Amino acid sequence: MNGSSGLRDSSFSLVRTTYQEDFTPRERWIDNLSQVLDPAVWDIGGRETDIKYEFLTYDRGGLRYSSQVVGARKGADGSAP
Repeated sequence: MNGSSGLRDSSFSLVRTTYQEDFTPRERWIDNLSQVLDPAVWDIGGRETDIKYEFLTYDRGGLRYSSQVVGARKGADGSAP
């Protein structure tokens, strides 16, 4: 994400990733989501990792997901606040 994201200066953004643990190969996961945000544009306010949740399916099976969430604020004129 860069300065041309369409968000106003001082806007907040929540960015997340979600991986199905039994399906998405571990090497395709983004280990640190804050690395995809340009530090010259975004001030990282917080990061939560390894958020787990499950969905039960009709056949008594389940899908397990893992997520991470990053909160960031866009600086004025495309620079980090």
